[in-house]
Amino acid sequence: MDEQLLWDIEETARQLGGVSTRTVRRLIMRGELPAVRVGRRVSVPAAGVHTYIERNMQPAHNTPRAEPGVREGGNNACH
Repeated sequence: MDEQLLWDIEETARQLGGVSTRTVRRLIMRGELPAVRVGRRVSVPAAGVHTYIERNMQPAHNTPRAEPGVREGGNNACH
């Protein structure tokens, strides 16, 4: 099955974890998400959403304050 190249604003909001369509429009206005206008319709390239997520990915925990074993990628089993 082929992945869609372009998502509408509503689908983009869903793919970003259910944020509002207003948030998606703000991201587009700030240039953080690319947008393509086809006629009167504004769409967001799926690849642009993937890039945005990769660019803004944060670690799941606070690495600077983590125990030494976690910071160094060691065994992080609970004691």
